[in-house]
Amino acid sequence: MFCGHEYTLKNIDFCLQAIEPEGAQKLKQFRDELEEKLMFQLSTVPTSVSQEKEFNLFMRCRDESLQKAHGNLDPVHLMQFLREWKNSGKMPKM
Repeated sequence: MFCGHEYTLKNIDFCLQAIEPEGAQKLKQFRDELEEKLMFQLSTVPTSVSQEKEFNLFMRCRDESLQKAHGNLDPVHLMQFLREWKNSGKMPKM
């Protein structure tokens, strides 16, 4: 997948705030890999759909562990909650 700008690390920083505890270590490892690429002036894109499904919380709203981590929200409300959080920079009240 190609994006129009480099947003990968900023998205991961947000995801590390919002991810369920079980997923954090794997996401941190992925972030380290991307930082290393950027250190050598390599691009972090494109990514694959499978990577996005694994690490991008906006693509994981049907994941039960993520729903549980945020009060058992259904997928639609979880997407709304995450989007509002990312847009404002503050976790919304449930």
